[in-house]
Amino acid sequence: MSLKESREEYLKQMQSWDPEGTHWSSELCTMSKSGAGKNAVLRIEFGPSSTPFDFDSKGSEGTTTLVNSDVRLHQVKDHREVTHYGIYVKCKMPGTPPHQASRTPLAGVLTDTLTENTSTEAHVTYLLRSTRAVVKSLECENKPTVPVSYPAPKQ
Repeated sequence: MSLKESREEYLKQMQSWDPEGTHWSSELCTMSKSGAGKNAVLRIEFGPSSTPFDFDSKGSEGTTTLVNSDVRLHQVKDHREVTHYGIYVKCKMPGTPPHQASRTPLAGVLTDTLTENTSTEAHVTYLLRSTRAVVKSLECENKPTVPVSYPAPKQ
């Protein structure tokens, strides 16, 4: 799906915004490889989140990092020990109530079983750069600040 198609789908979902409604993500990038009985994939998806931006990270699995007031990162391993790199961005869409950006933020997930020995920093940087492109395409009214690279840990 192209950025333009993804933007159109996102806007369509936000026009009838309902924080309790069903949302769909757009798969923007998928690379896969099959062989020797094993399938490998690198996938990046974006869509409206069903989880609010300020979710309680104490009760969630994985690691959550607040990057800034508009961006939150989340990493979690599934039952197969595959790490999913997530991002939540407060993206206020035109014509939605003021609290939409916090109640239904933009969510992105990068899942990678294709590349080997790729660091967390590299995965998060790929996710951040993809997110910057999506945020620019969506023309978020609040102009969220998505960093270019993996943020240094706060001390």
